[in-house]
This record gives sequence, C-alpha cells and structure tokens, in this order.
Amino acid sequence: MNEGEIERLKFGFYQTLALKKLTILNINKFMNMEVNLKTALMIYKIMIQLENKIHYSGYSKIMFKYLLEYKIISDDEYEELYYFYDDTEDEEWTEEEWMAYTESYEQREQSLNYLLEKLCEKKGLNYYYENSMNIFIGKDINMDIFGEHQKVFRDDVVDYGEVANFEDMDEEELSDEYCDAFEDDLLCHVIENFELTQLQIELLNKYLHDTGYFTYPSQVYTKSGNTYIEISRNTMFESVGKTFIVNLLLVLEDLI
Repeated sequence: MNEGEIERLKFGFYQTLALKKLTILNINKFMNMEVNLKTALMIYKIMIQLENKIHYSGYSKIMFKYLLEYKIISDDEYEELYYFYDDTEDEEWTEEEWMAYTESYEQREQSLNYLLEKLCEKKGLNYYYENSMNIFIGKDINMDIFGEHQKVFRDDVVDYGEVANFEDMDEEELSDEYCDAFEDDLLCHVIENFELTQLQIELLNKYLHDTGYFTYPSQVYTKSGNTYIEISRNTMFESVGKTFIVNLLLVLEDLI
C-alpha cells in the first residue's frame, strides 16, 4: 500500500469519526436552533470540515442565527448577511433570485466592509480598506499599510509595458495606466496588529474559492503582524458566500 492510499484511508477514517460525533451531538437539534452556543460551535466546526460529505441545507445561515441569538453580532450586522448567497443550500435559484443577487454585488462589498469595521471597532483594532486601483494611484492612502502593495502593483505595470515615471503622472494618467494593465480590482482589507493562526488562515482560504480571474489571488494571510483579507471583485461577485463570512466572524471573535 503506497503513501497516497494510506492518507486516503486515514482521511476516510477521520471523516467517519466526525460523522459519528455529529450523530452524538444531534445535528437535527442544531438545525432547529435547540442547542447552546458551545454545542452549536462544535457541530458547525465538524460540518465545515466535512463540507460536501453532509446534506443539511443552509447550516451556515443557522450558525449565523446562533451568533445573533447569543448577541455576538447585532441585528444590523445580521441583516448584512442577506446580500451573500448561501453556499450550503441545495435549492435551485429562480431567475428573479439570480437577478437580485447579481444586482447587489456592490452591496456585498459594502457589507463586508461594514462587518469588519464594526468587529474591529468592538475589539479596539485598526481596520483599513482600499481597492487596488486607489492603491496604485496613491491618493490619500495610508502608505504605512499599503505602500508595499503600491510598489508591487506599479512594478508589475512596468513589467507589463514601457517604463513610466509614476510620480510625474496625474490621477487620470495613473488610472489609465492601471486600466491598461489590469481588468479587475483587488479589494484589500487590513486589520493592523492582529494575527491569525495557520489553521484559521487555511479555513478561511478553503471557503474563499478564488475564481482565478485577476492577476493577484484572492486570499487571507498574516504578514508583519497584520492580517490581510484580499478579494478580487470577480471573486466577490461569483463565489463569496455565507460560509466564508460566518467563518470570518467566528475567527475574528476567536470562536473557531
């Protein structure tokens, strides 16, 4: 038996144990909002690890309801979840539902900003947000936070085309340079002096589902003591669902 076969057997064994634990904890009570927060978190952690191996529609939305019930999030914060599709639901969308979803893509960007801003405010953390075009142009941005990003973006534009003196360009010229090189924007969220564990980072990236459309990947990472949540607009539009948002809130509240 080779190493790959052994790993598959181990993975299958762990999945079986996880499914048994879900049965013991009573997943139906979780779905019916009949367990306490501690048990709900235990069940949810197992469910997101098993991902497609379970068939309980809408469990991420249920976990969000527990966060509301136990006042970890406010009513206003809960309402922001409306704009994200439920990636754990099995039901097919109607044409009207799909149109409503596509038309609310800007609201999803604003909702993520709002949730991060509110959570960081509660925890006394500094939160910064810019998109890659604004960072590239450099008008009124925090260079201590986004200066390295700007260098990367501008260096890549130089590699893409002819050498340019960006310091001599006005805002419109810089915008044109950016649009010539890139077809999308990267939405850059930064939480200063806050680090995630490697397991938390892996969990968030697992449910981010980068579309691969933009030059730079959509990802969550920690660097120089700060946490970066970077999502392309295309990824935000197509694949950021409720599970990622719920996981992000749980991670930042240190509940998972």
